[in-house]
Amino acid sequence: MVDRNGRKTKVPVGEDGHPISLKDERHWKTLDELERMKNDSLHDGVGFVFTAKDGLIGIDLDNAFENPFDAKSVKPWAREILERFREAYITWSPSGKGVHIILLGTWGQGHRRKLGDGGIEVYADKRFFTMTGLLVEGYSTPKLVEAPEALEWLGNRYFGEEEVKKGMKGVGVVSNAPITRAEVPPGLPDSVHELRRALENGKTSEEEILPLLLAALPLAGELGKRAMRLIQGDAEALAEFLNDQSSIEQSLANAFAVVTGGDHGMIIKLLTLFSPRWEKHEKLEREDYLERTAAEAVDWYYTTHRRKIEVKHGVLDHEVRNAALEALQWRYEGRLFLYGDAPVILEGDRLHTLDPVRLSLLLADAAIFQRGAKGRQIDPPDRLVRALLEYVKMRNVWPNLRGIVQAPLVFDNGRVVNKNGYDPDSELLFVNLPPIDIPSSPTKNDAMEAYGRIVSMLDFAFATPSDESAAVAYLLTVLLRPAISLAPLFLITAPKPGSGKTTLAQVGGVVAYGRIPEVHPEPGNEEESRKRIDASLLEGRTLIILDNLHRDIRLPTLEATLTSEMVTIRPLGRSETRTVPNTATFVATGNNIAPRDDMQRRTVVIRIEGRSEPMFSETTEGRKQSFLHEILSRRNELLSALLTIVLAYHRAGKPNVQAISFPSFEEWAQMVRDPLVWLGAADPVETVQRTIEEDEYRAALTAMFEILHEEFGSNQFSSREVANRFNSLVQTNKTNSDGRTDLILELASRLKMTNRFEEFDSTLIGYKLREWRDQVHGGFKLVRVGTGHGKMTKWQLVQVATAEDEVRESLSEKVYE
Repeated sequence: MVDRNGRKTKVPVGEDGHPISLKDERHWKTLDELERMKNDSLHDGVGFVFTAKDGLIGIDLDNAFENPFDAKSVKPWAREILERFREAYITWSPSGKGVHIILLGTWGQGHRRKLGDGGIEVYADKRFFTMTGLLVEGYSTPKLVEAPEALEWLGNRYFGEEEVKKGMKGVGVVSNAPITRAEVPPGLPDSVHELRRALENGKTSEEEILPLLLAALPLAGELGKRAMRLIQGDAEALAEFLNDQSSIEQSLANAFAVVTGGDHGMIIKLLTLFSPRWEKHEKLEREDYLERTAAEAVDWYYTTHRRKIEVKHGVLDHEVRNAALEALQWRYEGRLFLYGDAPVILEGDRLHTLDPVRLSLLLADAAIFQRGAKGRQIDPPDRLVRALLEYVKMRNVWPNLRGIVQAPLVFDNGRVVNKNGYDPDSELLFVNLPPIDIPSSPTKNDAMEAYGRIVSMLDFAFATPSDESAAVAYLLTVLLRPAISLAPLFLITAPKPGSGKTTLAQVGGVVAYGRIPEVHPEPGNEEESRKRIDASLLEGRTLIILDNLHRDIRLPTLEATLTSEMVTIRPLGRSETRTVPNTATFVATGNNIAPRDDMQRRTVVIRIEGRSEPMFSETTEGRKQSFLHEILSRRNELLSALLTIVLAYHRAGKPNVQAISFPSFEEWAQMVRDPLVWLGAADPVETVQRTIEEDEYRAALTAMFEILHEEFGSNQFSSREVANRFNSLVQTNKTNSDGRTDLILELASRLKMTNRFEEFDSTLIGYKLREWRDQVHGGFKLVRVGTGHGKMTKWQLVQVATAEDEVRESLSEKVYE
């Protein structure tokens, strides 16, 4: 159809080219009249208008066939529908790739459902179908029939509440099975915040956004209802604006302002997606047009939707305080939490601590503060802002938050959470969960196949089976970390650069939150390391990558963090401290580095030789796509495989695998390591034992303890006596050096017991003896036994079991007795 200016439009027009109402029967035509008009250039063809009183339903299947007018090329989803409505009146659409189904009945559910590059539309009123009269061979009959069972099936299959609003399948769970599906928890973010988060996280397709938008628009009242009609192409709604593009889009923009909280950028995104598909796009293509339309909508929103708060008396009056809190909760519901000991707001997938400045900005967006008889507008009072911050902490006004989760999660008791929203049981916030199918009853064979798929997708050359298992354990840890109190550090090491260490680390980010994560370069010192870790924990990050380290890992800050569920930190540039939850997975990378000292028993090592294939793979278009982007495109498959392993182990009753224990990380071992050992994979904790056995520093220290015992036996000695004894040995054998003296010099140099002249220094030796106090190496324990002549500290070597034997014995203890 064309309007009076000759432009094509979806809006029905009369013979004069002006928009008409579908309810206006003066514009309806008989079949004979239509026959006479069929060659008129003002009309595209014969159509049928559905009205509420005719008792007819029209079903439009869009892009349901691969080839035009070829019934054999029907797509699977369309075939399923056509089989249900077989024998109804079904005709080809003008394009030949869609069909129109007309039958008798009533319809009270949704109208549109997007399916990939196709879609379904169902209408019983106020809708125009262009009719070809060409029956779809094999499915159609030239008669009107009733099909109540088929209509009920269509409604349940494509327009049920969960399908329309969430766009994902639920998790089928057997009622008597140990794993239960998490119910929708109270306090879920409302539909406005669901939509905002989707837009903030870069979702731009109509299929992703439309269900969320339709769920949110009713909050805009009549304005929202009209916007829904405009988005769905309701001809009568379009006609109400007399085909005025600017008026229609300003109305849409105002509605979008309500459902985005007056966010200028989001309004533009929604206008770009859902404005009517005009034949001419000059206005939409003009950046200033969209900017101005959105700006007017924002101005209108802030004028009409912010709460007015009158500050009549003191700014701390309970009415003023309560009104300010209500305005904040209305405006930012589902985004305000207590994270540790401070209030925060969620922006995207990051947390921002609310200080007075930030809270003032939020209050200014949520409310208009007025003072005096004339209602003079003022900024949010500073005393009120500071009081609100303390009041929220003191009264626990907002929910406690432990972390942000962006993937389905399985807890130790088998509970599965796969819905967006705040889960009060775990105090976790689930956002942007992908719509994946989670198997309800996977078997051990399913889990073994899933393990193989994961290893195949990674496609790395691992040094040993334990390293391969450790890589899968790393991905499982990233997935399950919010449900685990403590988790070890993962160290990915390789013999040379370019082996894919950082790439493997970043796969964890794809698992955790569906994007390629950022990495942190090696910190210059311990203080810089502490600042970076503190900043990451403050933002609620779930994965922290310390990339390309050049030194062995000895970080006291990291050591303490790995074994703490709550971490006390000092924000940069501030004197006060913060206590925040720790739900992060830490992973470090480096060439031929290793953990040292206490980090050894806190680190699972993944040793790789490189990628099995080049770091790039050819696509069908002949372009090169990075390995990480390939993994990103297969994230749902990867998540499903990981969850299959965990759920299969739970379904089997979490069998006793008789694996070696992992002190401090027993819960991690039960949730991550045990399912892998149950499948027959190597134990990733074996890499911890290997690290201890390969520790060169420990080996050097063991050798030095043995030499000290050879020299002093069970007698007491001081640092000066050690220096004198070793210097004498070196001097005696200077001209006729033997192998033992060379060994002593080599060990002393490695252990930093000599000065720059390669002389044994009593001060340096004293520092080392204090550092080694009460340690056990080579079967001897170094103990302090008091002071001797000249108040020199005296030491003694006592024969005991070796430290390696103690560690090995600890690692060999069974998790289950």
